[in-house]
Amino acid sequence: RQVMASTHSAADIALLGVVVDSLDVFWLLCGAILIFYMQIGFSMLEVGAVPISATKNVLMKNTFDAAATAFAWGIVGHAFAYGEAVNHDTGWFVGTSGFFFDLETPSDYALWLFNWAFVATAATIVSGAVAERIEFRVYIAFAFLLSVVTYPAIVHWGWSGDGFMSPFLDEEATGRKKMFGCGLLDFAGSGVIHLTGGVAALVAVYLIGPRDGVAYVDGKKIAPAGQSDVLKTLGTLCLWFGWFAFNGCSTGAIVGSATVAARSMVMTAISGAVAGISSALCHSHRQIMKNPGSHAQLQLGPALNGILGGLVGITANCATVKIEGALIIGIVSGILYVLTEEVLDHFEIDDVVAAVPVHFSSGVWGLLAGGLFTAPKYYQEAYGGADFYTCAGLFYGGSGNQMGANIVFMLVTIPWNLATVGLLFWQCQRMGILRISRLVEILELATVGLLFWQCQRMGILRISRLVEMAGVDQMHHNDGAGDDEDEMEMTYGAGKERGSGELENGPPLGMPMFIPEEGKASPP
Repeated sequence: RQVMASTHSAADIALLGVVVDSLDVFWLLCGAILIFYMQIGFSMLEVGAVPISATKNVLMKNTFDAAATAFAWGIVGHAFAYGEAVNHDTGWFVGTSGFFFDLETPSDYALWLFNWAFVATAATIVSGAVAERIEFRVYIAFAFLLSVVTYPAIVHWGWSGDGFMSPFLDEEATGRKKMFGCGLLDFAGSGVIHLTGGVAALVAVYLIGPRDGVAYVDGKKIAPAGQSDVLKTLGTLCLWFGWFAFNGCSTGAIVGSATVAARSMVMTAISGAVAGISSALCHSHRQIMKNPGSHAQLQLGPALNGILGGLVGITANCATVKIEGALIIGIVSGILYVLTEEVLDHFEIDDVVAAVPVHFSSGVWGLLAGGLFTAPKYYQEAYGGADFYTCAGLFYGGSGNQMGANIVFMLVTIPWNLATVGLLFWQCQRMGILRISRLVEILELATVGLLFWQCQRMGILRISRLVEMAGVDQMHHNDGAGDDEDEMEMTYGAGKERGSGELENGPPLGMPMFIPEEGKASPP
């Protein structure tokens, strides 16, 4: 704009300003859409992790928490988070303007939509943790409280221009100094979003207790298998996809911030990838330690949750760390997931989708990692200011001020979570309305179990042995022109009559057939 000022008219400069503002608004809107797309990932992941009898309940919770948070965020939440304070002496706590969808400029609308996608994410974290057993009305009440009180206050403290822990604090207007000279370093929300959701999830699963049908033997959790590893995998990949916008678009603008946005996305990819590998390897190693002599196996579940843990861990510092920092953050995030899961199993805390290991543990680690691995140059590019050496990570010559600010943030926000949503869950538990009735849980299990038992009695639960040997796709889903049927007849012989239960040249249907070599006896 300075160059344009010397060579172009005021109209040209004004037009350039409109174009720049429009690009920034478009950037935020695209980010908001992609972040909201993560709700699909959450839904698929959670549905895949629960039995089929709980599918509709999971989808109802995820649908209605998005609706509840939109309403609550528009009426009150956004104003508390980002509203300007009438009095700066009291504005350190919450904003005091902008209630009831008070939006005017394109930037106002874009910022509202972007942050609604964030608060919906924080609420959905709890949904998976308490799947199959929380009362629907209690969950919706939680989503409202989180959107109106808990989350907006934390956002205001850490990200607004008035918040007492914010790196964006307007020191001249407020007459206050940034905490430790730096303020919070949480670029996209390891603490503000994921730690907030993780603390709420931990309180909820502790109070609500394990699901019926879940047992703990020697510190090991024995639980019903989820209905689909495919859905869990696709859900995780959808979340990873949306996370590039979650972190990269947290620049708030693209003009002048392209380097920071691109670096944030690259670090997001690296940390998630490395965490998935480290988590799978760590889990395999721990299984060998617990069962000496067993063979090492890489399992899908730890790999998927490790990826998510790595994404949470890098969210706070994606804009300020170098490649080596992202690698270490990812490795530690994956290991933390495995160890936290073991701790939960030891204390018999049933977290269906591992929300606590992924969001709580990695959220804490992400804040600490920012105080360790933040590079001075990258901090200046992301946050500006002349104190970038003071706010650098301890491994890059920092004074420890940034680490101190992030620790204080955790010491303040965790009790705040407990005093708001934690109190809600505790009171509902005391009133006996936190959890659905045991009868409903038992009926869900009994209904499914009765169906399978009856099918087994009728002989229709399992496909025939012949179909198993030939392959289900060949026998039931073949779209060829008869080649596979001819191949079956060559192998087993043509049947006397379809459905007769016998083969002309072989044993009855359902029995394996052995064709002895000449001169050798048939197997028993």
